[in-house]
Amino acid sequence: MTMDSTYAAVLTWTFIVSNAARLFAYLPTISRLAQPGCTGDGHSELTWLLWTVSNATLTLQLFEQLQRQVDATVLLSLGNVLMNLIVLSMVRRSHRRMRSRDAACASREPIESMPNGGVDLCRT
Repeated sequence: MTMDSTYAAVLTWTFIVSNAARLFAYLPTISRLAQPGCTGDGHSELTWLLWTVSNATLTLQLFEQLQRQVDATVLLSLGNVLMNLIVLSMVRRSHRRMRSRDAACASREPIESMPNGGVDLCRT
């Protein structure tokens, strides 16, 4: 093995291992966004959209460099695109629920006259 081929092999395996691990790194975010009442605060739709586009572009670039062949690097990149799409859709859904809840709460009576002892359930 030459230095160039060793470098290429190490780089390929590093890409495969780190991107396989990255697929699991999405799970805590997905789990949190799936919890009832999660508002998606702290998650930017724009950021997740940009990551999705970036990963999709990388996937297509790899696919083209491999002369339209699919290998582990393409599949892992495609997996990252899928995970980005899942998170993006969950963030969008959470943000829509939050806006809907806020609109419903805005039309309610002031806290002082609420029958639950003054606790605004919309803000919890």
